[in-house]
Amino acid sequence: MAPRRPSGSGSSLVLRRPRTAGGPVPLVGRAEERTRIAALLTAADQGRSGVLVLRGEAGIGKTALLDFAVEQAGALRVLRTRCVQTEADLAFSALTDLLHPAADVLDRLPPPRRRALRICLGIEDPDQTSPASPVTTGLATLDVLGELAPALVVIDDMQWMDAASRDAVLFAARRLHGEGVALIVAERPGHEETATAPVLHLPGLNVEAAGELVAVVRGRPPGPVQLQELMRHSQGNPLALIELAKQGDRRTRDPATAVLPVPEVIAAAYRSRLERLRPGVRRGLLVCAASFTGEVREIAAALCHSGLRELAEAEDGGLVTIGDRIEFVHPLLRSTVYHDASPSQRRAAHQRLAQTGAEPGSGHRDQRAWHAAAATLGPDPAVADALERLGEDSRVRGALRETHRAFLRAAELSVDDATRARRALAAATAAQLAGHIEAAADALDLALRAAPGPRLLAEIEQVRTQIGFTRSAPAEVFTAVSGMAGNAAQDAPDLAATLWTTAAGIGAVAGLVAQASQAAEHACHLARGEQSTMDAQVLRAHTLLLTGDSASARRILDTWTTRLAARNPLEHGTEVFGFATMDLMWLDDHTTARAILVSAITEARRAEALERLSSLLSVLADLEVRLGRWHAAYSAAAECQTTAETLGQPLLAGYGASSLARVDAAQGNQQQCLENAGRTLALLLPAGADLVTPYAELALGQLWLSLGDHDRAADQLLTLARRVHGLGVVNPVVFPYHTDLVAALWYSGRHEEASAAVADLDREVGRCPTPSNLATLAHCRGLVTAEETETRQAFEDALTLNTQLGNDFTTARTRMAYGERLRRARRRSLAQEQLTQAAAAFERLRATPWLHRANGELQIGLNRPRQDISTLTSHETRIVHLVADGLSNREIALKLFLSVKTVEYHLGNVYRKLGVRARVELVRLWSGT
Repeated sequence: MAPRRPSGSGSSLVLRRPRTAGGPVPLVGRAEERTRIAALLTAADQGRSGVLVLRGEAGIGKTALLDFAVEQAGALRVLRTRCVQTEADLAFSALTDLLHPAADVLDRLPPPRRRALRICLGIEDPDQTSPASPVTTGLATLDVLGELAPALVVIDDMQWMDAASRDAVLFAARRLHGEGVALIVAERPGHEETATAPVLHLPGLNVEAAGELVAVVRGRPPGPVQLQELMRHSQGNPLALIELAKQGDRRTRDPATAVLPVPEVIAAAYRSRLERLRPGVRRGLLVCAASFTGEVREIAAALCHSGLRELAEAEDGGLVTIGDRIEFVHPLLRSTVYHDASPSQRRAAHQRLAQTGAEPGSGHRDQRAWHAAAATLGPDPAVADALERLGEDSRVRGALRETHRAFLRAAELSVDDATRARRALAAATAAQLAGHIEAAADALDLALRAAPGPRLLAEIEQVRTQIGFTRSAPAEVFTAVSGMAGNAAQDAPDLAATLWTTAAGIGAVAGLVAQASQAAEHACHLARGEQSTMDAQVLRAHTLLLTGDSASARRILDTWTTRLAARNPLEHGTEVFGFATMDLMWLDDHTTARAILVSAITEARRAEALERLSSLLSVLADLEVRLGRWHAAYSAAAECQTTAETLGQPLLAGYGASSLARVDAAQGNQQQCLENAGRTLALLLPAGADLVTPYAELALGQLWLSLGDHDRAADQLLTLARRVHGLGVVNPVVFPYHTDLVAALWYSGRHEEASAAVADLDREVGRCPTPSNLATLAHCRGLVTAEETETRQAFEDALTLNTQLGNDFTTARTRMAYGERLRRARRRSLAQEQLTQAAAAFERLRATPWLHRANGELQIGLNRPRQDISTLTSHETRIVHLVADGLSNREIALKLFLSVKTVEYHLGNVYRKLGVRARVELVRLWSGT
C-alpha cells in the first residue's frame, strides 16, 4: 500500500510539506513569473483550467514561486505536494500526498473510478482478480480535481514523482479544460514529462535582484566587488547566493578560484557545514537521507532515541527541521548527505530502516522491501520473494512501472535461473503494458540470459512479438512470430498454436492474406483444448472470409458461436472476440454480432480491461456504420479512438477514426471527414496495416461521391479496388466500396467501366452469396442495366434485401437511385414515392448532401432551414452525436475521458454556434425530427 501521510486541516484542503529550516527563500525579482501565475489563478477562479510548468535548476527559486501561488490563491482550494527522490519507487506515494485530504470527494465518483482511487490512496485493499487500470486512476484523478474546482494544484520537484502518480496526474492535466483548475508544476531540466504544457524557464537572478537577496541574508547590502564575485560563482542562483553569502568571503575572496557548476557550489557549501558535525550526527542524517518518508517514528526505531536526540544538533545548525517528520532544508542537502557516504555506510543505513518494526498494514511493507534490497550485496531469496510480492501488489493497483522495477530487482536477487527468468519476464510484461519499450527489452534480455526452458522461452518470445508489433511493420512481426511458432511446435505445441493464432491475426492486418491463412491452418492443427481450438478456428474462419469462402467460414462459426457468446472475453486474446464478431458481421449475422459485442464490452468495462475494450469498440463502430446507426457508430468510434490513443494502440485508434470518417462522408462533413481519414492514414500507413487503411480511402471516395465530385470519387475508389485485389481480398463485404464505385463511374459518364465493375462484382458475389453482397450486386445492376423491366426487378430485389438487413442509409440510397431511373422513364408517381421515402430517411440521418440530391429530383427545396454545422469542431461533433444517442453528460465524460465540466463547456459552445437553447432542441435539430 502507498505510505500514508498526514493530511491538511480545514476546508481549504491545503497540504504542505514543512518548509526549510531557514524559512522560505525570499522571492525577489520574478515579476514576469508572478504575472503569469496570477493570470492562471484568475482564470481558474473564472472556471477555466490551465497548466504552467516552472522549469529550472536546483535552487533557482521554483519553490518560492509555488509559495507565492499558494499565498495568492484566495478562494481557490489548494492541494500541494513536494516529491522526494527516495520515494520514486513507492507507487502512488505522491498521489496519496496530493489527494488524501480530499478523500471525502471520492464518494461522488463513478464506482469503478472511486474504487481505483481508493486502492491507490491506501484506503481499500486491491483485488487480485480485477487489477486497477492506470487510465481509470487518471480519470478518477480528473474527476476529483473537477469536484474540488475552483482549485489550485501545486506539485514541487515533479522529476521525483513516482511513475504511477505521474501517469495519473499528467493524464488528468492533458484533459483539464473547463473545470476551473490551475495546475502549477516545478521540475528540473532534463525531466520534461510535461513537455506539452506552457513552460516558464527560470534563469538566474540579475545583479540588482541578487544584491537585494544577499542584503536580506547578511543584513546589509554587499559591496560591488563582493557582489560581482558572488554572481561569478553562483550564476545568479538564489540558493547558491544564500549559501555563499552565509560563508562570508571564504569561498569567493580569491578571484582566481575556479568556477564550479552551480549544484556543486551548493553541495560544497553544504559539505563544509556537514564536516563540522560529530560522526554520530552524520550517521543519523544518513539514515534520514535514506528514509523514504522521514517519519520520526521510523527514524527513531532505526537510530534509537539517543541517536534521534543527536539530530537536534543538525536542527540547530539549520540543516533539518524536526516535527512529525525530519525534513532537509533542500533536496541537494539530502543528496549530498547520501552520496558522500561510502557504499557500506549506505547499506548499513538501509539495513537499519529495513529492520524497523512498522506494524502490518501501515503501508510500510513496500518501503522495507526496497530498503532490504538496497542493503543486499548478492542474491537473497527472502528479499527477492518480498519484492515479488510487492510487484504483484503494484500490478493489481495499476502501477505498472513500479511493477516492472520490483520484478526486475527480484530477478536480479534470485538464486536459480528459472525463477530469475520468470520474474524478468513479469518485469518485461509490466514495462510493455506501461509503454516502456526499452525497459521491457532489457528485462527480456535478462530473462533470456537466465537460459529458460522451451515453454518459458516461447512466452518470452511472444512478449517480444507484442513489443515488435507496436514498433515495427506488421509484416515484419508476422515473419518473426511465425518463426517462433515453428521453433516451439515440437516442445510446446500448445504455445505454438497460440503463436500461430497470433501470427494469423497479425498477417491479416498486414494484408498478407495467403500467409495468414496458412498460419491459421497451422494453429488449428496444433491446438489442444477447447479454448485453444476455438481461438484457432475463429482465425481460420476469418481468413476464409477474406479469400471468399463464406460457406466454410459459416460452418466453423456455427460450431463455436454459442460457446463464444458464453465465454469471458478476458480469457482470450484481443484478436479472438474482435475477429469473431467481425466475421459474423461480414456474414450478415448482425444481431448475434452485436449481442456478443455488447456483452463483451459490458464485461470489459466491469473489469476496466481497457485494452480489450478498444478492440471490441472498433468492431462495434464498424457494425453500426454498416447498419446506418450513425449516432451509435459515432459514440463507439469516438470512445474507441480516445481509448486507443490513450493506451498507445495506433492500429485501433486508426480503425476508430476511419469509422468516424465514413459517417462524416455520408453526412457531408468535409473538413471532419478529411481530418479523421487523414488521422487514420497517418497512424496506419507507416506501420503497414494494409487491411485497415482501405477504410480511410473508402471514406474519402464516399465523401467525393456525396459532394457530387464523381470523377474524383471514381478515381479514388478505383485505386482502392486495385489495392484490395492486390491484397487477395475477394469478398465484397469486407470493404463495401462497390456501390459507390459503380455509381461514381456511371454518373461521371464512364459507363463501360461501370459495367465492367459490375461484372467483377458478379464473379465475387458468386463465391460469397451473402444477403449484403447480393443486395449490393442487385443495386449495381439496377444502375447499369438499360432494359426497364430488368432495372426495376434489380432495384426491387435490392430494396427487399436491404430492408431485411435493416440499413436505413443503404435502403435510402437504393430508393433514390431507383427513383431517378423511374423519373427518367417518366414513371413520375412511382418515382415520387421512392424519392420521398429516400429524402425522409436522409433527413432523419442528417445525410445532407444526399438529402439535397433527393430533393433536387423531387424539385422541392429543403423542408426547413438548416443551421450550419461546419463551424463545430471535431470534439463538439462527437459530443453532439452522443447527446443525440441519449447519453447524459456524465456518460459522455466516461466515454471520451473528459470531466463532466469539460463536456458542459463544449455543449455551451455548441448551443451558441447552432442557436439552440436546450438539450431537447439540440436533439431534435440533430436528429431531423
